[in-house]
Amino acid sequence: MRVASIRFRKLRLEGFGRYAQPVEVCFHDGINVYIAPNEGGKSTLVAGIEAVLFGLERSKGPKDFRIERFESWYPHDRFAGEVELDQDGKGWLLKRTFPKNKIEPLVQNDRGEWQRLGEYTHNPRARKPTPVVDVVMRKLLGGITSRQVFENTFCLPQLLPDGSSLSREIQALLSGGDTCDEAIKKIVEQAKQVTRYTGDRGLTPRNGHNAGKLEEAKSKVECRQKLLCESEGLARNLHQKQQERERLQKRQGELTEEMKKLESKIDTSKQWLEYYRDYKDILSKQNEISSILKKARQVQQNIQQAQEEMKKYPSWCQRSSDPQQSVRDAENSAHELLRNWQRLQEHRSKLREIDKQIDEKYRLFEDASEEDKRLLERYETEKMQRETNLQQERGNLEQLQQKRERYELARRQYEEEFGSLAQIPEDAIRRKIELMDKPAPQPLPPNIKPAVAMGIVGLVLLVITTWAGWVGLGVLLAILASGIALLVYRAETQRAQRSYESALAEYERELEQINEQLGAFAEEKGVALGTLLEKVRQRDNMQKQLEEMENALPPEHSVKEAKERVRHCEEEIKQFKTRMGPYERAFGDNLPQDYKGYRGLVDERKRLEQSLAEDAQFFGVSWQEIPNQPCRQWRAPFEIFAEEMNLPPEDAPLAQLVQRLSELTKEFWEQMEERAERYAKSRQRIAEQEAQLKGILHDKTVEQLEKEKQHLDNQAASILSDWRSLVDEHPYLPPEPAHEETEGDKVAELKEKLQQEIEELEQKRSEHSKVQQQMNEVAREIGQLEGRGIANIAKLQEEIEELEREQKRLAFEADSLTEAYRVLQEAKEEFHRTHRQQIAQLITEYFTRFAPATAKRRVELDEQFALQVYEGEKEVDLLQLSRGALDQLYLAARFAIADFLNDRVKIPFIFDDSFVHCDAERRENIRQVIEQAAQDRQIIILSHDEAFKSWGAEIQVIPVHS
Repeated sequence: MRVASIRFRKLRLEGFGRYAQPVEVCFHDGINVYIAPNEGGKSTLVAGIEAVLFGLERSKGPKDFRIERFESWYPHDRFAGEVELDQDGKGWLLKRTFPKNKIEPLVQNDRGEWQRLGEYTHNPRARKPTPVVDVVMRKLLGGITSRQVFENTFCLPQLLPDGSSLSREIQALLSGGDTCDEAIKKIVEQAKQVTRYTGDRGLTPRNGHNAGKLEEAKSKVECRQKLLCESEGLARNLHQKQQERERLQKRQGELTEEMKKLESKIDTSKQWLEYYRDYKDILSKQNEISSILKKARQVQQNIQQAQEEMKKYPSWCQRSSDPQQSVRDAENSAHELLRNWQRLQEHRSKLREIDKQIDEKYRLFEDASEEDKRLLERYETEKMQRETNLQQERGNLEQLQQKRERYELARRQYEEEFGSLAQIPEDAIRRKIELMDKPAPQPLPPNIKPAVAMGIVGLVLLVITTWAGWVGLGVLLAILASGIALLVYRAETQRAQRSYESALAEYERELEQINEQLGAFAEEKGVALGTLLEKVRQRDNMQKQLEEMENALPPEHSVKEAKERVRHCEEEIKQFKTRMGPYERAFGDNLPQDYKGYRGLVDERKRLEQSLAEDAQFFGVSWQEIPNQPCRQWRAPFEIFAEEMNLPPEDAPLAQLVQRLSELTKEFWEQMEERAERYAKSRQRIAEQEAQLKGILHDKTVEQLEKEKQHLDNQAASILSDWRSLVDEHPYLPPEPAHEETEGDKVAELKEKLQQEIEELEQKRSEHSKVQQQMNEVAREIGQLEGRGIANIAKLQEEIEELEREQKRLAFEADSLTEAYRVLQEAKEEFHRTHRQQIAQLITEYFTRFAPATAKRRVELDEQFALQVYEGEKEVDLLQLSRGALDQLYLAARFAIADFLNDRVKIPFIFDDSFVHCDAERRENIRQVIEQAAQDRQIIILSHDEAFKSWGAEIQVIPVHS
């Protein structure tokens, strides 16, 4: 079987880490080397490959492989990546959008075209894998589907992991995937479905909570057996209740027949009594109608006599529905018209008088314009306001001019008093006073302490050598010490002289600068300098005051504006006097009082015009048109009395109608009302008679009553005929009473018999109701029994037999699964033991190749796949190994795992600064191993060390321009 080989072609990142803009990396076969300084983006490229293959998580852990950690801080358009791979010459392209966890796999066909397999959501934290994506990743990476397994096998970070054992994912990968574990897991899951007692069988740590199929089958058997017993009892009870229901139904039929016979006799007796009552009612109505007809004929005769008398009164009484009210309404209308007419004439007279006064005395005011009237209304206020404004503006102008004059006076005084001191600074005077008060620099005495110290040293050496017997040496040392002391003294003397000369030069230079600033006052000394300083301070204070006054000066335009406002106020006063001149000449000093009188007349005129307008509302036209208005509409209240009142024609002026109404006396209206009253009394008598007739007839006529009497006669004959037929049909009934003396006894006897039959019927109904209740209770009990679901007993027996067979089958299946679990567990342990030995042998070989000096050491894996190092038979604690040895041990484990997986797929190795702890010899050994591995798989090395450039072909990160 041919082993697939995978290599990376290209990597493209955008918005990822430091690569905000799109970049691309192209890879070669064999060894690829990328050299960049620390923080140069090496780890970002490795993370980009892992992110495209396995996705980024959404979490809050600062060290998690998450979106927030790798999204670029710099501006970018997209946050995405692509990885192009080669699988034995066949191209694969994985496109991933990180924020949405969207991945789009594409495959290259024989023509080199990319075929899209779809777009899928691929979340690293998802509980269930995406089927298509999972198949593609397993195909390309030989079963590696998580970033953690990828980093623990083929992607080596900067610092190799410290774990001393292989992860469970790698163990599953080495043992051919998780096929065996999945088989064992499926056996356990299947056993859980069969029985809950998997703990007792050794399949799980404890028994399950939910019942399995075996327990369910046992429970169903017990349930069916219980149901069979209950159904047999229910069937017996149901048969007994059905027999009782049949007995009650028979008794109910008998009672129903007896009740029908009694109801027939009762109905017949009631019909006899009903005929009796109807016949008696009709006889009573016949007598009542005869009495009503007699009274009605008498009242009709009285009404005819009164109507003949009504014809003798005037026609206007007959035309009016209420003659008395018509007379009163006409009289009131006449009085109202006369009152409004009189008030109108009074208001018109007053208005003419006011117009005359205004025309004779105030014509000048009347003809004035609206603006003049407004000024006259506020004559004194307007005049005073204009004079006050002029006075205020003149005062404001005077204040502005005085401010500028005071400033000019102060400025001239400043120039006269301090003009010669304008350029002299106060600091220069103060500094010269300080220099004059301080004595000039004096020469400093030399520091003789070092020379004296050397002399003392020479003397001490002379005494010591003389005491020791080395007189010559002592003299030589003393002379040497004296010479050194002399040289030190001369050096100190020269240093003191140079310091004095430097201080004196600085003093004279500063004094010369100050004199240049003082100018003409450079020769001033002592008290004169103090006086000069005080005068300069006074100059500065006055200069500050001048600046404040200048800042407070009004601008030139404000003075011009003030003058313009004064001129404007003067112009307003002139215009006011021009407008008011004619009125002042005409009315003199009394102008305000005269205009007030004129306004009073105008207001009174307006009030009168308003009153006239209100008066005119009564007449419906303007008050000027009222006298000539036709009197047509005003005749309406008096129209029926036109002949008696002798009214003018309808087109005559209203004044003529008013004149005629004013001529009508009080006696005229009294006579009219007396006639109306007599006519009303006659009409009242007729109305009373008609009401009496209506009360007798009850909204009927005499003809209708006669017809009703005939109808009652016919009804009486019909009832009597039906009554006799009923007696003939039922002989047990008494005959119709022919005499009033005996009819009472017959009716009482029939009622008594009827009451007995009704009581007997009620007894039968009561018994019928009780039987019905008993039937309902039996029916309810039958319904309950039937509702409890009496099962098919034969079918239940068959089901119980079938369930017992299923129970036996499930028990056998549980035993079979338990045995299969035991066999697979033993096979798995044997398989792992064999794998551990093979992997340990490969790790030992690589570990020895990296460091030949460790040839005596061997590596083993315990049952938990923990790494163990032995020298001979003695185990070496991993903590005793150096950091470099540990890195080579874990590196050897990676190469061993890769060799072990060679029979599935050959995946590229990625080394991210993984050899930092290796010395030159070990690095060379690692290089030889990598070169050998590069013959059949791709290698990618990322490092900051320039020495790795010679290991393979260099690759570059190239910006991509859209």
